[in-house]
Amino acid sequence: MKKLSKTILIALLLATIGASQSWCRNHDGIVSFAKNDTMFVLFSDGKTTPILLDANAGKGIARAVNDLRNDFELVTQLKPELLNELPASGNIILAGEAGKSVFIDRLVKSGKINISSLNGKREKYIIQTVSNPFDGISEALVI
Repeated sequence: MKKLSKTILIALLLATIGASQSWCRNHDGIVSFAKNDTMFVLFSDGKTTPILLDANAGKGIARAVNDLRNDFELVTQLKPELLNELPASGNIILAGEAGKSVFIDRLVKSGKINISSLNGKREKYIIQTVSNPFDGISEALVI
């Protein structure tokens, strides 16, 4: 979990240069300050993308999400909203653990994410974007 927090923190720190602008993450994990159709928007127009975390999340995942929210706030002066249920529409950042998050498990079952690289591993994670992960949700950055 420490490696995940460090990776996200580094990406967010890189974004401090453009905190007053939009900043996005592309599918290769590069942070950019210019929006385009291939980017997942993390912050734009004075709004951060909300973070969805299953209410049953373990303490480690919940702490990493809290650290991420605090990092967002340090960079943008705004703390992302923490959701425990799906919003009606928009984009989300989804954090969770397979087998413990109903949202992650739904994506695995539907074939929208593949977690085979995590099998038998500890302290390992994937970060990927998923288009139309749930009804009404345009895109999710899944961690």
